[in-house]
Amino acid sequence: MSRRSSSSKNAKVTLQTEKQNFVKLGKPKDVTRIGVREVEENREDIKPGDCVYIRPPELRARTIEGFHYWKAQVKEIRGDGDDEAFLITWFYTAEEARKKSLLPVLPAQDDLKKVVDHMGRNELLSSDHEQVISSQTAEDIVDVVRFDDRGPFSPENVHPNDYFTRFRLVTKEGRPHFLDVTKHCTCQTVYDPDQDVQRFCLSCVRWFDQACMTKSTAGPLVPFEEGQEETPAEEVKRFLKSPIIRGYSGGRHLYWEIVGTGRLLNQVTALVSGLFDGEVPDWKTGLPEGFVEAMEVLRAMPGYICPSCDRAI
Repeated sequence: MSRRSSSSKNAKVTLQTEKQNFVKLGKPKDVTRIGVREVEENREDIKPGDCVYIRPPELRARTIEGFHYWKAQVKEIRGDGDDEAFLITWFYTAEEARKKSLLPVLPAQDDLKKVVDHMGRNELLSSDHEQVISSQTAEDIVDVVRFDDRGPFSPENVHPNDYFTRFRLVTKEGRPHFLDVTKHCTCQTVYDPDQDVQRFCLSCVRWFDQACMTKSTAGPLVPFEEGQEETPAEEVKRFLKSPIIRGYSGGRHLYWEIVGTGRLLNQVTALVSGLFDGEVPDWKTGLPEGFVEAMEVLRAMPGYICPSCDRAI
């Protein structure tokens, strides 16, 4: 685990390699510093596996918004004291993946269009671009959520303000390209959490863009008459018929929209599983504000016809 040196100094170090001056690295050099500065007293302890904020050299030492920082993941900690260094791998934003000043050879335009154009507002690309930097260039720890967008029941939630990553930028093997890219729907495109609304078909085990589907004419997805009485068990069963849906539906991003409703529906399923013959637990308490009401609205609306199995979802 890394701790800040008790004698933090403003060391004068030659700027040897910056992120802008990207070169393909084989084995990391013994040490590559990108400027050592006074480290804040309240910086958290940093350990391998942590993601960190790194202040670009051109930005003055003042409070800046998180999106201005470079971001990296610490792989190894080398040395100690004022000579302590981190072996890191860089994260790239969508904008950085398009800059020739950062990548001497850019990914193919087709890849940029199919992948980078579909990245979310706070989305980052993990990469194999390694560098060794002074530990004192790391401002603090930053949470970067790993989001697997293939299935409906992601164990991790991505809040609208969270940094998250889905795809990997490979820079060392020929022309830079992307890994871990999943194409969805009949249109075979990448899910864009800021532009797309998708529904998951449990029968086909696939996500489909709502824009590629036809709205059902059979009335509400889950019929329910206003004023109809139901037991607590019947209520939760009806709730669990809510559609599995994700993506930006206009206005502002809601807590569950990037990852989708499946995670929270699965949470309720696990809580009440096997308890319908007895007392139903309070399944609403652990859900985010407004979620139960939002699902009620979706159930009362017509579903969409799955392009593969013709089921209303």
